[in-house]
Amino acid sequence: MRGCALALAFAALVGIAPSVPAQVPLAVRVDSVSSWHAAPALRARAANGTATRLDLLRLAEMELTLGRPTRAIAILEGRFPPDAPDADRLILLGMAAHETGDFASATDHFAQAAAILQGRDRGILLSRAGDAAQRAGNLSDARDHYANAAHELPAIAGWLAVREAAVSDDPIRIIDLLRRAPPEAERFAAAVRADVLLAAGDSGAAVPALVRSGQLARAVEVAATLGNAAIAREHTYALLRSTDTTELRLALARIDGGLAPAVAEEFFRVAAAYSRLGRSADALRVLAQAVVATDSGPAALIRLGDQQAASGKRDEALRSYERAAQAGPEGALASYRGARLVIRMGRQADGYRRLAEFADRHPDHAEAPLAAYLVGDWHRDGGRDDQADSVLAALAGQWPASDYASRARLGMAREALARADTAAAERWYRDEIDAGAPQRRAAQYFLARITANRGPDGPAGQLWADLVTTDPFGYYGTMARQATGATPPYPAPVPAALVSPAAATVLEQVDLLQASSLHAEAEARVARARSADGYSADELLDLAEGFIERGWVHEGVSLGWEVARSRSLGDARVIRVVFPWPMRSMIEREAIEHGLDPHLLAALIRQESTFRTAVVSHAGAYGLMQLMPPTARELARRVGLPWDERLLTVGPVNLHLGATHLASLLRTYRGDVIAALAAYNAGGRPVSRWLRYPEANDPPMFVERIPYVETRSYLRSVLRNWALYQGLYPIAEAAEADER
Repeated sequence: MRGCALALAFAALVGIAPSVPAQVPLAVRVDSVSSWHAAPALRARAANGTATRLDLLRLAEMELTLGRPTRAIAILEGRFPPDAPDADRLILLGMAAHETGDFASATDHFAQAAAILQGRDRGILLSRAGDAAQRAGNLSDARDHYANAAHELPAIAGWLAVREAAVSDDPIRIIDLLRRAPPEAERFAAAVRADVLLAAGDSGAAVPALVRSGQLARAVEVAATLGNAAIAREHTYALLRSTDTTELRLALARIDGGLAPAVAEEFFRVAAAYSRLGRSADALRVLAQAVVATDSGPAALIRLGDQQAASGKRDEALRSYERAAQAGPEGALASYRGARLVIRMGRQADGYRRLAEFADRHPDHAEAPLAAYLVGDWHRDGGRDDQADSVLAALAGQWPASDYASRARLGMAREALARADTAAAERWYRDEIDAGAPQRRAAQYFLARITANRGPDGPAGQLWADLVTTDPFGYYGTMARQATGATPPYPAPVPAALVSPAAATVLEQVDLLQASSLHAEAEARVARARSADGYSADELLDLAEGFIERGWVHEGVSLGWEVARSRSLGDARVIRVVFPWPMRSMIEREAIEHGLDPHLLAALIRQESTFRTAVVSHAGAYGLMQLMPPTARELARRVGLPWDERLLTVGPVNLHLGATHLASLLRTYRGDVIAALAAYNAGGRPVSRWLRYPEANDPPMFVERIPYVETRSYLRSVLRNWALYQGLYPIAEAAEADER
């Protein structure tokens, strides 16, 4: 289980009766009881001496969930007979020791628990003991544990063979073990093979093995040691694509040491790597060299200008753009970038004049519609409405199917409605529909609204009906259905059926790999299943549902979209895979506690994180509800939770803090869901400005009026999701979901 995998892997175990042998759970359902709610009561019972054995086990597990392994150890060591053969306690002790980095103790605890259990459960614990022993540096014990685990777990014996090979010192045994590796484990097997070849002195053969295993940095070092400059160069420059800053630094050091760039693309890669590391001076130096040393036309000058602008050297950047622009059509992008830079430099009239000239001279350039749109928008902001209308109308005529033509038409329709000119608004909406442009569904919706008073013979009825039919699960189709009271399109769930053999095999392997602490291998198995050909639509749906149940929600949703392309989003299984509701009981409990609609909370999480507990955005937002650390810290203070940034990726805690935040925003905006959601996405300050718009009392038009593209899209998605979750998951299903 991902996210809070450590403790949730024990979630099923703690509920067993004392007389039943302990079992290590395999597929752990993410829809588990929230530790946030249960832990305080358990702590109270432990403090007053009324806690049962199962209470103490559950409390220890919950402390692990909350990232407090030392507390779990204190409970398990202080309140249980130390020598009793209690597999439940030993497993938890092993997990807690592993979390604290005491791998030797973790090895002992898992091995002792394995001695009590049998079959598959014994194999899982032996694998965990092997992993812990390997981390502790006790390779002989690790080897024995992996070998014994493989006997108990034939479904993943090939993966365990690779693990055993990694800690073996017998070359013949290693070769035999690696032959057992399944195709999905090739990357891991290649890493072991490379180490064996290096130990045997066959560095030349080790290089391709290192490359296959993804160890480009080591491949570069070995190739350089061998004097194979061509191979070293190839993989050094490939390493510049790495997201690992340490690898970037290694590659740049190697380049500075004698692998200087020779062609334009190499110069550009080196400069980009320096820029990602914040070394703008070095990036500028390399790009300046590229301008002189390569025959790249205006490309090097444009990149140099971009870097100069990013470094605050605006005058120099403008000169670079102007030089590049002299190259004719190839320099068109430089004209556009230069115009945008002039605007940022405060010379607005000059900058917008340049944008207009760019659009006129280069009408076939991809940025031409945007340039024209920006000019029209500038005139509108300056109160020059006639000029704005002229520019935007020309844009809509010259590039009728572009996204910016759509924005122009809908913007002019909105302006026309503001001055009560419904005839002009209707013309713009019809033009958008006739052009088949990107926002034609929005145009259909608003055209239906302004013509709805024309009676049954008017166009509104057909417009609504077309939207409901062509966009049944989209934002505008959903609003059209709500406006007309049309029957919801949500198909009834289909009865559960047996999982196909092909999917069952994959899911069993994923379960065993994950439960056995072979987490990287489990990730690789899921990735391979996602990319493999040959599965039928039903098999893909079986995999998708299984992945979602096990916490790989994003991967399951992706498979659902793949099936939707060949089948239909309206298929009863497909739509519930694309819009799933894992963690349902936990989300509903938080919603009830905070007075929220559980469907709204689920809709927001689907948009924010796709129900991923450990995801981190590029902006630095964490977890299920994508909380920024400063916001989460303040929310934790408000609810009395001692702050620890690790809690951001603990699902129950992130959910509780996020629900607290959403409930607070709804109170701030007096129940206005759209305003609260907008503030959740963009912050309260811009929402305060937007609420002063005349459209603020017209929710659909208010969404269209919001100037932030990201926030507009976010609101449409969450509001669409909200309706979908209401239709797909009636609250009456909650009890059944808990039972499942």
